[in-house]
Amino acid sequence: MNIGIIADGNGRYGVKTDGSRLAGYKHGADAILRLMRAQKELGIEYMTVFVFSQDNFNRPKEEVETIFKTVGDYFETEVLFLAKLLLLKCKIVGDWSAFPEEFRDVCENLELETKDYTQTLSFAINYSGRDEICKAAQLAAAAYTMDVSSRLDETVFNLLKEVDFMPHVNSLESITQRERSYAKHFDIEKYLSTAGYPDPDIIIRYGDKKRLSDFMLFQCAYSEIYFLKKMFPEFEKSDLEEAIAEFKNTKRTFGGISL
Repeated sequence: MNIGIIADGNGRYGVKTDGSRLAGYKHGADAILRLMRAQKELGIEYMTVFVFSQDNFNRPKEEVETIFKTVGDYFETEVLFLAKLLLLKCKIVGDWSAFPEEFRDVCENLELETKDYTQTLSFAINYSGRDEICKAAQLAAAAYTMDVSSRLDETVFNLLKEVDFMPHVNSLESITQRERSYAKHFDIEKYLSTAGYPDPDIIIRYGDKKRLSDFMLFQCAYSEIYFLKKMFPEFEKSDLEEAIAEFKNTKRTFGGISL
């Protein structure tokens, strides 16, 4: 089973309990530790927690810095310790280019220290589903173009031209632009940050909002989505148990009909 978690509501929880949005992120980090234990106890093979979106950089600088500092501190200590204790592989998905250098080092170490485990917990940080799809499509198109070009010689190319298979391509060298339109979804999947993992069966959204907020847009085509009123720092193991129980009673038809 694969479950995605949209960990929303940390700031609002901090305002409610401590009078400060920034205080809420430590509560959220504590909730991640409870989530890790629950994943192990319930035998959930894959989980992905949406920690920080690309759009979250639009927040005040102090808040962004607090999030990276808090998450980095937990990754370096409690999360690493617990992951090794529970035998959880930790992965960081998203665009690393905007990570502070110290935070990047911590992420690299967390992945390295847990790489030999099987049960997987991914953290989506500086992540955007739309950006992921665009980049994967570009990579898939480039790879497909290189593959097609390597199989086309001048003779075959001329034959294709004669039957107007590629009427707008003037030379074998210019095939790159034309071939970009031929990538199929199974080609794109290979270049997603979640390549090799199953699509999420369940997505749970915290924070009393009913939207996906740019989370795993390609992968969640047939995910069952559960919206919770509670904030993520209020996470309990029972949240997962209830969603899984409801999921098991759901007939998934994937576009077909239920008999």
